[in-house]
Amino acid sequence: MRINLLGLLLCCACAASPTAMHAQSLILQNAIVLPTDVRKISYPFDYQNAKPVTISVADPYCAIATDTVAFPADYMGAFPLPEIRGAPLPAGILRGAAVKDYWEFGRNNPATNVGCGGTLKEAFTATLDRFARLGIDHVDVSQGVQLIDGARPEMGMTDLQVPFQDFSWIAAEAGARGLKVHLSMQVGGAHGAPLPPNPVPADWAGRFLDAYANFIVEQAKAAASAGFEAIQIDFCCFPVDWQPHAQVWLARMKVLADRTRQVFPGKIIYGQTAPWISGDPDLMSRIDWLMFDAIIWNMLTEEDNRSLTVDRLKSHYMANWSALASALGPARKPVKWRVFAQSHRDYYKPDVGWIEDGFCVQNCMQRSVKTDFSVQAIGYEAWLEGIKEQKFFNTVSVDPEASWFVDVMLPKDAFPNISQSWRNKPAESILAAWFKSPPVLPVTAIEFYNRALDHYFVTWVADEIGKLDSGILKGWARTGQSFKVHDRVANGTSPVCRIYIPPGKGDGHFFGRDTSECNGTMNRNPTFVLESESFFYLSKPTLGSCEAGQVAVYRVFSNRLDANHRYTTDRATRDQMVASGWIAEGDGPDTVVMCAPL
Repeated sequence: MRINLLGLLLCCACAASPTAMHAQSLILQNAIVLPTDVRKISYPFDYQNAKPVTISVADPYCAIATDTVAFPADYMGAFPLPEIRGAPLPAGILRGAAVKDYWEFGRNNPATNVGCGGTLKEAFTATLDRFARLGIDHVDVSQGVQLIDGARPEMGMTDLQVPFQDFSWIAAEAGARGLKVHLSMQVGGAHGAPLPPNPVPADWAGRFLDAYANFIVEQAKAAASAGFEAIQIDFCCFPVDWQPHAQVWLARMKVLADRTRQVFPGKIIYGQTAPWISGDPDLMSRIDWLMFDAIIWNMLTEEDNRSLTVDRLKSHYMANWSALASALGPARKPVKWRVFAQSHRDYYKPDVGWIEDGFCVQNCMQRSVKTDFSVQAIGYEAWLEGIKEQKFFNTVSVDPEASWFVDVMLPKDAFPNISQSWRNKPAESILAAWFKSPPVLPVTAIEFYNRALDHYFVTWVADEIGKLDSGILKGWARTGQSFKVHDRVANGTSPVCRIYIPPGKGDGHFFGRDTSECNGTMNRNPTFVLESESFFYLSKPTLGSCEAGQVAVYRVFSNRLDANHRYTTDRATRDQMVASGWIAEGDGPDTVVMCAPL
């Protein structure tokens, strides 16, 4: 079968010249071939120095998961790939990723090209595996609906993209890979009568928001049942201007947040629809996280687009975020950033911006658009540097939007080559660098002694140390001893819990070296208080010995009614305590309880 070249390429003058072999393969000339496993790619070297070849691409429009991907060399674009500066993101920031927004549409054809097969569930699980390799901890799934009738919004919603019966399956597949699930919302338009023109009547706005609230509450119930971590209560992409109806909007959103909270125990996300009119502390108190993507096309100039750089874009993003922070006010919540940039040459051109990538529009105008991976890469680096450097918002999560479900790269009926999908593009390597876990450096745990109680206490928390040093917590003084601990999980460590022993049994603290010891202690002593399941992290000894690069931690017990424990890395101190009647606890001939980093 002959394949129309205009259906393969985005422009007639592309350097690569694909020629059809048969329905399942394609000869692609002047192509770059790279692994689909980003861990095997050296950025930027492998992108910039790959030698173009002629290759037969198997199943070029339908393949779900492949070991390598091929694309025309000129897809790399007009600009040098940006240097990655400042990666990775700090520890504690969630790393998420969204998947493409066509669950039901792609159920039996995840590539969404005519004539393809396969199942979306197969593609989704392969995508989750990819996310896990990137260090991603949650997946964003987009729920999409339309109004039954644009003139009568009270009739409710139809065309549900993700059926409720799939929620539990999604959560189970994500959970099997250590990922949580966040549910985002899109309202795409209307059947029946069209939407009224902007500004919509106030009565129509109220009726729509009431119907939408009922829809969200049902979504929240199903998301809670499936165990989703977060749900968005506003929405993307609905062509209604809410500025003239700000008070109606804010009042309805407050009620909706309260109704959602009653049925959903997870995080409530808000902010994508109308952040500029949302500076209401009462509304902010009802949500957990803000979520928005910075739309800066109205801030860009032709010169910005001609001379695209990370620093140019970053300055515009920063200006946008500064204005948003001012509009939202001091009560604003932490942000879940939706990182977003398409891979075509004019994405940052003021009068162009986003282009539909899922299907043909306007006689498939997408085929005349120039693919440019470098534009997306510059946009991603600008976003990520800006997020780390900005001081306007606390960051809770970074969520690139949105991965294609399959490894297809060439355009046919859908257009992954120009889409916001970062999959198999240089932007994925940039994400991998920013999502990499930062090195886990140890902190210092300081030992204190209370002479009146004859009790010892150890902490690494700056606030606690300050109160003990200043005398706010009276009677305590440093002993001069300390040891290193990890304040978050590190390779080979176990969580060390902190348990408070109440007055009458000790009025002190016990540090259990792993989950088993902590659970056993709490089960035997139900009046004890578990203050933290993971106050710090240390390694456990192997047959009483610590590895190279570690020092033994000894634990001794006072063996008195007012129970107290002391923790030290000094063997002579341990021996002195034992000689005075304290009991050594631990493993092996040297009675070692834990191992601390040097």
